[in-house]
Amino acid sequence: MRDQYLKRMEKEIFAQYKPIFKRFSRRQARVLVKLIQRETNQTGYDIVRAFLGTFRATFWQGFGKLFGVSLKGEFRPARDEQDAMLDRIDPYTEYYPADEQEELTTISSGQY
Repeated sequence: MRDQYLKRMEKEIFAQYKPIFKRFSRRQARVLVKLIQRETNQTGYDIVRAFLGTFRATFWQGFGKLFGVSLKGEFRPARDEQDAMLDRIDPYTEYYPADEQEELTTISSGQY
C-alpha cells in the first residue's frame, strides 16, 4: 500500500515539476539542492533515500552527478562563499514547527 502511494506521488510530482526542472541551469539545480538542505537539515539524497530507498536514491545521485549536481550537497555558509551569499540574500526564511506556529503568528502580528 505504501509503495503504491509513493509511486503515485512520484508520478504526480514528476508531472507537475519536470517541465520546470528541465529548464534549470546547473547552478539553479545546485542552489535548489542547497536550499532544500538548509530548510530541512537533510541532504536531498537522505530525503530521497527515506522515501524511495537506497537503490533509487543512489540512482538519482548518479543521475545528478552526470549533470554536475550532487544530491549530497550540504549547506555550509561558514565554509562556502556561495552558501554564505544565499544566507545573506534570504535571511528571513526560517522553519517553524507546527507547535510554534501560534507563537510565530503572535510575534509577526505585533499583538501580544
